[in-house]
Amino acid sequence: MIEIVLDSHEGNNFYGKERPVFIINDQASFNRSSYNELARDLVSRFAQESVVIVRSQAKSFSFNDFALALFIASCQIDNNIDCAVLKVADAKSATEAYKPYVALTIAIKYIMRLGREDIQSIYKDISTLGYLGIDVKRDYSNNKFYLSLAGKGDCDIVKADNLTDILAAVGTAKALSLLQIGRPFKAEFTLNQNMESFAEDIAIDKVISNIRPLLK
Repeated sequence: MIEIVLDSHEGNNFYGKERPVFIINDQASFNRSSYNELARDLVSRFAQESVVIVRSQAKSFSFNDFALALFIASCQIDNNIDCAVLKVADAKSATEAYKPYVALTIAIKYIMRLGREDIQSIYKDISTLGYLGIDVKRDYSNNKFYLSLAGKGDCDIVKADNLTDILAAVGTAKALSLLQIGRPFKAEFTLNQNMESFAEDIAIDKVISNIRPLLK
């Protein structure tokens, strides 16, 4: 898993060695698709490097959104990159602003790992989420899983009967728990022992769509 370092020092030297640089040029706008494209370009181009420096010349560029996309790309593309050093104006404030995104990346990494497990292992793992404050109940008689996170206000119940939507809901709940923002969440899963394959990109996109608007 790639490590993200936010650094404000001059130059491209990191741990006593000059590192390759990935430069992001200005463009009309940035969105999730363009961040994903840039991240995959970086990982593919520098797959054999251990450290890559990232510099942006774009005014509307978000290092946080790019770091999230870079984390996902590094998990999906074979590479040897240990660390991406994002050059920012103020490392201290940038690191503080990035903290909520760490919660999101942890949740995404979790569902990516679960998506590679067999269905029984997935159900068993979901059952252990109580340590995060997520209430998990399994109704064997009705073949249901109920998942909830306490918080202020009412919330709709997310219903899912396929593996992609189930793991998207699990990832959303885990991210909300790690963020500790008091946002309630409820989900109801219909269990199936013969679910279709996990659509990883779709599940990741759903988690990001649910959580990204809540981040500052």
